[in-house]
Amino acid sequence: MRRVKFILTFLPIIFTAQACDLLLGGSDSSGIQGVFFSVDSGDSWQAGKPKGEVNLSGASVWRLFVEGSKPQNIIAASANQGLLGSDDHGATWLRLLPDFTAYDAFINPFNDREIFAAGSKRRLATIYKSPDRGATWLQVYNEPTGKISVTVLAFDRSDSETMYAGLSTGTILKSVDRGDTWNSLMADFDDRVVDLAATRNVVYSLNLQSGLHRSVDGGRTWTDVDFDEAANSFNDLYVDPASEQTLYLATNEGLYRSTDSGQNWSKLPLPASPEVTNVTAVDVNPSRKSQIFAGIKSTVYRSDDNGANWRTIQLPTNRTISSIVIDPFEPNRIYTGLR
Repeated sequence: MRRVKFILTFLPIIFTAQACDLLLGGSDSSGIQGVFFSVDSGDSWQAGKPKGEVNLSGASVWRLFVEGSKPQNIIAASANQGLLGSDDHGATWLRLLPDFTAYDAFINPFNDREIFAAGSKRRLATIYKSPDRGATWLQVYNEPTGKISVTVLAFDRSDSETMYAGLSTGTILKSVDRGDTWNSLMADFDDRVVDLAATRNVVYSLNLQSGLHRSVDGGRTWTDVDFDEAANSFNDLYVDPASEQTLYLATNEGLYRSTDSGQNWSKLPLPASPEVTNVTAVDVNPSRKSQIFAGIKSTVYRSDDNGANWRTIQLPTNRTISSIVIDPFEPNRIYTGLR
């Protein structure tokens, strides 16, 4: 366990005064990075604009998070621009946490005053917590061994006290006091944790090369989820919050779905070429469960009939889509993060 708790920085209020409780405050391709948004279910896209000194078009964004109760508020974890925030549905962006390599972040759905950000600081794995929506930041985890990052964060959907984090080494951390302290679990998968999902003591860990792992006792013991397909690189995981047996896996060999907690898998017929099959992001519209979004390179794939048929929309960039999220209240509003 590493517990380092001190005030990192104080940031001014950066969001507009329309509401008093808003947030405070590497790729080998070319083109615009940052965040794109669509208000017509992905038929057309616009690039977010910066405020202040943010180089949004050059921001390598790894993860996006939309606040469930106030979806105009979005945060973006950027590896080269720190933690970014928008309070106008992604139209404009400001920096919330500078000088930080951010890979994941979320606003606590059980306590919207708290924001968590994970990544690395001076090449040391780090987790920050803000108890006051970004006015101050506490460093609540620090790994003294160099060249390690916290690559993903997750909250238990059924337990307001429990959170998980994954490291670039494959180690998984757990907190049972709302992120104030963290302990390593008996799980070390020897390769990067790229996604986590947890509810009612069931935890999924998706690792870059070793694939999907599951614990049914809150992370004490783990089993491998069988995946007898050709994929050998795993990029993103979606677990249906309403039907937790339904899983989607974005892999280097396409997009797969299971409706029985990973016992059986089917490959969805994305209209990708044999040479271009690396799906880097996936999300399902919470208001329209038959609508699925996936990303391959800078192309958004959308199915409106549960994966039977697809249409494609090319973003105006050659960068790679790393994250897709959908507004929980406005189902036509979609966001993509690019790196």
